[in-house]
Amino acid sequence: MVDAEDAKRSTKLDKILTVLLVASIVLAVGMTVYVIVTPKQGEKFTEFYILGPNGTADEYPTSLAVAEAGMAIIGVVNHEYANSTYQLEVLLNGTVIEKEDVNLMHNETWEDPFTFYAIGEGKDQKLEFLLFKEGVDSSGSADSADRICETNLTNDTHGAYRSLHLWVDVRERRAEEKFTEFYLLGPNRTFGEYPTNLSVAEEGLVIIVVSNHEHVNSTYRLEVLLNGAVIGEDDVNLMHNEVWKDTFAFNPIEKGEDQKLEFLLYKDGADEVYRSIRLWVDVRERKEGEKFTGFYILGPNGTADEYPTNLS
Repeated sequence: MVDAEDAKRSTKLDKILTVLLVASIVLAVGMTVYVIVTPKQGEKFTEFYILGPNGTADEYPTSLAVAEAGMAIIGVVNHEYANSTYQLEVLLNGTVIEKEDVNLMHNETWEDPFTFYAIGEGKDQKLEFLLFKEGVDSSGSADSADRICETNLTNDTHGAYRSLHLWVDVRERRAEEKFTEFYLLGPNRTFGEYPTNLSVAEEGLVIIVVSNHEHVNSTYRLEVLLNGAVIGEDDVNLMHNEVWKDTFAFNPIEKGEDQKLEFLLYKDGADEVYRSIRLWVDVRERKEGEKFTGFYILGPNGTADEYPTNLS
């Protein structure tokens, strides 16, 4: 027979085992709930893609005529599990034609329509989309589709975090087509060698070209802006097939990177910009010992803006 002392010890042991069992069940349930409600942090990455103008991964602007607009949608999705700052650069044949800063929270998506104009005739013109991420050097890879390609992230992409490009074929316009050519040439009268790296007060030169193929006499208004301030204006009246060229000089007065130089063309009195071209100019301080004369105008607040250009 089991004596009273053994029974007492057995009851006490049963209680302990019961408590441990209940505690184990509670702990298991708690861990299960935690796993369910707490998402696992997966791979950190950024989506970078291009869509055609219809919002799908096709019909990219890879076959255009001279001066024809090409349209695409650029997309960035942040899966970095942190707020991220990006800079987008778009290059055509090595020349930067667009820049944009993009700030995204985790899982936030940014999409933006992008329009560019084909300038010179030729096959396999490279349209590059470079995405830089604050504090990150080049790495990663992505898929490819149609004529859209992810480049190997080498020095050719200037250390971009993500890189995409299109190959664009540009044909001559047919005689019956109506259009206006608007483009810039460098000081050597070729595409390239634009004044995008200057010193304070150093002269930058470009040649502005407007060619009327509208089959009627056309009136244009040209505006040139540096950092939003108008630094040049001209009215241009052209007959059909007439070409206007003009050498434009400017002198940046403040140091700083990515100063926006805009060339805006208006047509036949319209308020909406008909064509636009942008350059980004880096301006450095003059080196000690350099000889130059600084000549500039400041607004009433002592800075290079708020000029008295609209008075009653």
